[in-house]
Amino acid sequence: MNDKIKKKFQSLNLKIIEQLKVKEETIVVNRNRFDQVLRSIWGCSILNHYKKQNITLFTKKNFYFTNKIYKNFGVRKIENVSVKILMLKKPIASFYLLVTSFALYLYYSFRGIDYFIKYFQIKNIKPGMLIHESYIKKNKYYFDKRLFLPIFYLIKILSAKVLINFLENYLDENHIKNIIISKKQYFAIDSLLFLIAKKKNIKCYLIIHEIILENNDTVHKQKYTFTKQDLKKKISKKKIDNFVNKRFKGLVDKDSKYSHNQIHYLDNKIFKKIFPQKKRLLILFCPHVFSDSCSSLGKFIFRDFFDFYIKTVDQLKQIKDINWLIKMHPYKRFYNEDYIAEKFNSKIKSSNIKIISDKYNILSVIKNVDAVVTAKGTIILEATALGKKVLGYRYNRFQECDFFIKYFNKKDYFEKLRFKRTNLIINNKDKELSKKLLYLYSLKSYSSKDNLLEDVRIKNSKNKKKYYLKLYKKLKKGKQIIYDSFYYKKLKKSLLNENIRKNNY
Repeated sequence: MNDKIKKKFQSLNLKIIEQLKVKEETIVVNRNRFDQVLRSIWGCSILNHYKKQNITLFTKKNFYFTNKIYKNFGVRKIENVSVKILMLKKPIASFYLLVTSFALYLYYSFRGIDYFIKYFQIKNIKPGMLIHESYIKKNKYYFDKRLFLPIFYLIKILSAKVLINFLENYLDENHIKNIIISKKQYFAIDSLLFLIAKKKNIKCYLIIHEIILENNDTVHKQKYTFTKQDLKKKISKKKIDNFVNKRFKGLVDKDSKYSHNQIHYLDNKIFKKIFPQKKRLLILFCPHVFSDSCSSLGKFIFRDFFDFYIKTVDQLKQIKDINWLIKMHPYKRFYNEDYIAEKFNSKIKSSNIKIISDKYNILSVIKNVDAVVTAKGTIILEATALGKKVLGYRYNRFQECDFFIKYFNKKDYFEKLRFKRTNLIINNKDKELSKKLLYLYSLKSYSSKDNLLEDVRIKNSKNKKKYYLKLYKKLKKGKQIIYDSFYYKKLKKSLLNENIRKNNY
């Protein structure tokens, strides 16, 4: 959003949240993303008006623009939750936390990263995985062979102690009835509040895009996972084929744009140059983005997606009767992982493993291989639609489907990587089902039914500008346009119910 449009929104003054003479509070966390800010404000106004709760914003001082938006809609109580500020307020206690944090850092360095992730806790809150995934997000990789954990972990151990002590005390001393967050992955205020809310049995709502979830529900289960009912849905074959054709040209959403907009195609001649010596099979390995939160998609058998990649490559080197192609995830540029891929791929040096350049279209690669290996990605559907068998992790969004080979644990995975006595035939029924699920997956991920807030993820910069200007003009007309929006009504229905069921978006 450019500065001119920001100034327009900063001039808005729609007080849909009031300061009430009551003790009960709802905490909302500022993620500093405009769309999530508005959606969380809608939620706050519902709890403020119908549940008679005051709103407290947990934020950072440098989130000037989004903090101003909260103020414009009526939020008056703002807590600047900064580790530095909290430590300066209590210097003696903070020194004690620093000493104990250093002791814990040394202890877990001796024990190792996996032990840290599993057992590190503060007041029965376990933020180990949050800390580790934040490290992966920042650095893209982690190697086991270290004498000490990186200093990053010491800093986050101290931060976790400071923040958990503050947050628990705040929740105990104030009448907190609800918490509204926009994420629960990585190490942050929102993800810590999510864990504390579970411990204290406080309602915690995750409001992101058009997803509305409560407490233990996960985006993976509620929003994206296909049910048996999804598999049975009747959809026009013409509509599905038209969608798949557009998707494979990179025209339907940002996933397809990143995955299928390459103009160079691989053919048999190029493959013969890549692998002069023909082997029993030619198989494509498709790893995930390393930076992505592994835990957000449900349980997995590897620590993170980098660990999955490195351990898989180690196995591929040992399976000499198969030629292996590796196609890095198309989002690696978006996540600034280009240099990481180059750094580690240059060390593979195995005649039966080759890295495919990003310039080649993934569909042309799939069509020329015998099978595909991945973890949880949509490549499972795309490869199946093209008639290629996929080896993927058992627990993923497509787990109700039987058209891919499923691995359950590391031993099972490493054994099935050999593709011994494996049926690689895909029938037409499975091809058509995978195409239908590609269509449904796009609807689940990107469809928007609201007449006010739209999904900005599928818009380019030009269309985003048009959308924001249109949104501003609508909001200028007054608060009633918010109350009449489809999403607000859906949010109201969900937040005022005792239990949130699977949403229908």
